[in-house]
Amino acid sequence: MSYKILTKNGIENTNIDGARGEYFNSGMRSGIVKGVLNEGIFSTNASNSVYFDTCELRICGHRILIDDPIYKTFASVPSTNTENSFIAQIIVDDTGDVNFSIIIQSSATELIQEHLYKKLNGSGRYQLEIGRFTIKTDGTICDVVRTAPIITVDLDRINKEVENIKNNIDSLEKNDEKQDEILSFAVLTTQQVLSEAQKSQVRQNIGASATSLQGSYDDIKNQILSELAVSNNNLLINADFQVNQRGQETYVKPSTSGLFYTFDRWCVYSQTAYNSSITKIENGIRISNEVSGMNFFQIVEMDWNLLLNKSVTLSAKINGEVSSITAQLPSIIPTEQNTNFKTLQKNGYAIRIEIRRSNNISYLCAGLYCGGCILDIEYLKLEFGDKATPFNHKTYAEELASCQRYYQNVEGYRVGVCSPRTDNQIRGCMQYITKMRSRPTITQLQLLDMFNLTKSKLESQTEINIAPVFTPRESSALVALGSYTDLILGDILVPNSSDICFALDAEIY
Repeated sequence: MSYKILTKNGIENTNIDGARGEYFNSGMRSGIVKGVLNEGIFSTNASNSVYFDTCELRICGHRILIDDPIYKTFASVPSTNTENSFIAQIIVDDTGDVNFSIIIQSSATELIQEHLYKKLNGSGRYQLEIGRFTIKTDGTICDVVRTAPIITVDLDRINKEVENIKNNIDSLEKNDEKQDEILSFAVLTTQQVLSEAQKSQVRQNIGASATSLQGSYDDIKNQILSELAVSNNNLLINADFQVNQRGQETYVKPSTSGLFYTFDRWCVYSQTAYNSSITKIENGIRISNEVSGMNFFQIVEMDWNLLLNKSVTLSAKINGEVSSITAQLPSIIPTEQNTNFKTLQKNGYAIRIEIRRSNNISYLCAGLYCGGCILDIEYLKLEFGDKATPFNHKTYAEELASCQRYYQNVEGYRVGVCSPRTDNQIRGCMQYITKMRSRPTITQLQLLDMFNLTKSKLESQTEINIAPVFTPRESSALVALGSYTDLILGDILVPNSSDICFALDAEIY
């Protein structure tokens, strides 16, 4: 095994120029650096051997250059098919000396991943799983899959975050200017006698409530500042319906009972069939419902220990009117469903705070009940406290990132590099955009094209049109791409598609 530890150069590991600095520069991720040498291809080169190709590893900031492929051959034969992990390991001793090794262990064995930089000297052990493979009872190797993440720079995300910071700074500067303007106006330099109509107009001009502004300058200033209070966080995701990953302009409830998801995180429920639709409009959505019985709500995923005995307020802007209700949550975790926990009845509809049950788990829900009417909904907001505070729109990027924990569309290229095993079954690993709430249900939206890169000439590459089978996990899925007799061990297959090919659903049903 030929390798070099690039951070083992006399620089102290915990120095900003050493491994700790590299760990920060890598986004505190460990994996294979994209674009270096052969990028760590992990495959078989014989019936009883696996190999790990040249690359640069970053393990807790320590840079290890693999400058020759690493081969592992297995002479012994197990009594049962055994799945193993191919692991890269670093051990840093108390003097800062770094040792690197490759080990093979059962995939059922938990990885050792100590927090090196919580210690002053940066010592400890950290294991990175490069891939997995199975040794069969006849001594052959199959199901070879690389599992180590690829580390790259997400420039689009960085640019979006920079733009968000600029927008936030602009917003704060505008708020400061408005506050200075209001406070200057509020100074009573001359005694004035105003009629009630004039007082009402003054309050409207400065955005104050109907409460009279009375008292000294400090009293008036405090009253105005209370009117400008910072908005509480919204417990609802996609509260103004910006994100619509399922892609339909109009959602029509199927003629069956049960939950039906529409715009991200928002669902419809009914025990009976009815004619209704939910359509995107310029400032929100429009619900058209011909008969009573439609529930439109969001299931809030939150630890009940953070909710018990708390006050929450639900506000909604519907048909141009803002309404709100406040509820005191239970002191113990509820075990019964209560869809009328707190209700505010309006003309043809009601806004509701509910408790619903799913798979024997209780969830706090917020939404509305629609009875035979048309509703234009601009937003809903659920917050802690007994008072509704102003609604603040989040950026699309923020909302999308939150929604992708529950549902995400995945491009074909995320299937990654694949290779055949001994029975010509092709195996790969699809990386999700982000870790999901639970193991998702994966739906194929279109067939996936694959190129065989090991053909001798570009024009003779084989394009394979496949419908994969998945074994999903929370962050990735093992992919089986079918059986093809014209492939051989060592063939390298890559996706030939940047289109959205798969929908991943981990919503609460």
